[in-house]
Amino acid sequence: MKEYGLALCGGGGKGAFQIGVWKALEETGYWSQVKAVSGTSIGGLNAVLFALGDFRQAKRIWYSVREDMVFSPRRERDGRIIPLFSRAGLEKILDSLDLSRLARSPWEVYVNIYNIRTGKVESHRLNHRSVREQKELLLATSALPVLYDKIPIRGEDYLDGGLGILESGNVPVAPLYEQGYRDIIISSLDAELSPGDLKKNYPGGNFTAIVPLEDLGDLVTGTLDFSQTGIRNRMIAGYHDGLKQLRNEDVYFMKNNYSKINVQIRNQMTRMFSSAKELERFIETTNFSNLNIPGLTLGGLFFYTNVVEMFGWKLQQHNVPGLQSHYRFLDNRDVRRAWVLNPEDILRALDDYEAAEKFDRE
Repeated sequence: MKEYGLALCGGGGKGAFQIGVWKALEETGYWSQVKAVSGTSIGGLNAVLFALGDFRQAKRIWYSVREDMVFSPRRERDGRIIPLFSRAGLEKILDSLDLSRLARSPWEVYVNIYNIRTGKVESHRLNHRSVREQKELLLATSALPVLYDKIPIRGEDYLDGGLGILESGNVPVAPLYEQGYRDIIISSLDAELSPGDLKKNYPGGNFTAIVPLEDLGDLVTGTLDFSQTGIRNRMIAGYHDGLKQLRNEDVYFMKNNYSKINVQIRNQMTRMFSSAKELERFIETTNFSNLNIPGLTLGGLFFYTNVVEMFGWKLQQHNVPGLQSHYRFLDNRDVRRAWVLNPEDILRALDDYEAAEKFDRE
């Protein structure tokens, strides 16, 4: 059986994605093969949660985060306004964790921090350090410049380990590789991560990258977004995207191959929905990005073909040759409740809805 190292990249609020990846690792059997975890910035904080091994606790902590905890303005100092945020919120989270348990964790835990004086990234193992040292290192790995103060440790000043971009500081592979791990799973918060580039610096390494299949947002809408809606959506995306990539599923759909797409939609809807109420909830909670004004139809007698018919509801495809094909959902009174141009959007919506339902039950 392979032994894996797990590298958790940084990315602020986007780090909720990695909690979803955790669940995907469990369901695909990889979790039991992970023996070490390393992290940078928010990935370092998640690395500790992973090593403590309590998934429900990790979810609870992320759901307890509020933006005013992360970005609590500093008060005046010596009559000056300091344009930095307080670390009180993070310190409160760290105080809620029993960090002494890391000494008994079956996983090795590493974090990356950036030494201001040397301009180098350093990796430190947390397991057998004192709780005070662990907190210092976790505060340092998440100390984004400008936003937060530097963290002094043993006479040196440190900031967020992701600053060492030229050394791949934000992709904390190095401590795992140096400890002899050659099979490494990387949970990136950036879809553009290329494992091929890492192989140049880490010969013999076998890298499995789990990346967001859709953009998690920019600096403002992603990294600095600790809203509860953003956190929940990114957790679910991590679970959904992680399952697809760990199972080597095709993440692209069958563009314009309507017969195959329709079969896939029909099979998935039949498996997922056991009542009209469940189907209606899916339609009501899904944003298909098309404005729909519910209106009574003729039920598709002339220009539509039924793709799925269940509980009196219908999913129909427009079938007039030469015109733009589209799909629509009709309720049991033949009122149009939603419509979609691309059937791939229906498949994506079904995948996302199923992942959200399953993830929320945990």
